[in-house]
Amino acid sequence: MPTPKITKKIDTIVYIRPIEKCNLRCQHCFIPPNPATMSDEQILSIPRQLSDAGVTTNVLLQWHGGEPLLIDPSRCERLIIGLNANKQGINFLHGVQTNLVVLRNFSKKKRDEWYQVLATYFESDLIGVSWDVDIRGVNLAKGCFYSYFEQEIKRFRKSRYFVNGFEPTLTITAAKPFLDIAKTFKTSTEFFKWLERISLNKIHIEKLTPTGDAVKNWNEIGVSHLEYSKAMGKFYLAYRRYKALHPESKLAISPFCDLEDAIKTGEQDNVCASGACQTSMFTFSKKGMIKTCTAIAEHSETQLENYQNKVKASCFECEFNPICNGGCPAHGNVIDASGECSGAYQLLQTIKQTNNNKQTIKNINTGELL
Repeated sequence: MPTPKITKKIDTIVYIRPIEKCNLRCQHCFIPPNPATMSDEQILSIPRQLSDAGVTTNVLLQWHGGEPLLIDPSRCERLIIGLNANKQGINFLHGVQTNLVVLRNFSKKKRDEWYQVLATYFESDLIGVSWDVDIRGVNLAKGCFYSYFEQEIKRFRKSRYFVNGFEPTLTITAAKPFLDIAKTFKTSTEFFKWLERISLNKIHIEKLTPTGDAVKNWNEIGVSHLEYSKAMGKFYLAYRRYKALHPESKLAISPFCDLEDAIKTGEQDNVCASGACQTSMFTFSKKGMIKTCTAIAEHSETQLENYQNKVKASCFECEFNPICNGGCPAHGNVIDASGECSGAYQLLQTIKQTNNNKQTIKNINTGELL
């Protein structure tokens, strides 16, 4: 059975960096912690600025950072009420991306205030919690992040504000340590079982890009386009095998679900992969508005333009071009030294062949491809 599609239909994604300070220092962060903070006036002017830019559709307001939970919860609530009261004809959904362990440093009163704000104004699956293998929280004692993370998940579920459950989307960066897990069926299965043990069923895996701190740590945590494609292809097959062995499993992993659907329909709904990162994605920070996603907001227009020119030259005839749109412009080259493209051609071929070939599906179910 194809994996269920979990990405919501969103026309425009808007990243807000209310604070760029963070309680962690991670090896892959594209926004190294700094004291930049947005004023109330800057945040409340976002609907008008979007309207002036021609945005009139469904908008995901993604509270980002830094670590967004470092702002005061009562201030966040006040700002959301103000934003919703001045929509300028735009339909806003509020999402957040947090490392979660920041809450352990707060008083019980302040944690409860955040639980209330998150439960009231944010849909559960639009609460993104960040988790990574080895590269996260390098300013903590080794291993602390992971035990702290599970403790905070449990605390959420004990809160009276989440009596119906706490099911955020787990966001993972496909850096070298994680892809080492993804390379074998055994280690992948152990990971799937851990996810189900702590009841995290919606997973989003982001490709690591050479931005921010990841650049200086690339030899340790980075992978080539080919290494990414091969490891993610194996992870996809392991996931399909795991789902065949555990039909009751609720695990849904993006980008697999999105890519299966996109290959089947020939259309890409995911804004990030649809080639719309400079038309349907905005970043707001203390510096103002930038018309692109937060991961590449620091890139110059010349860098992005050069990348797009390479896409037009090398990818136009590819069957997957309508799906990957040349990959993420945060990469310096469409095709790197490994010979693979940033759009992950070999991964897309693996997904396509798996779903088009009944014998391949049978082999997955019997474990012969693993």
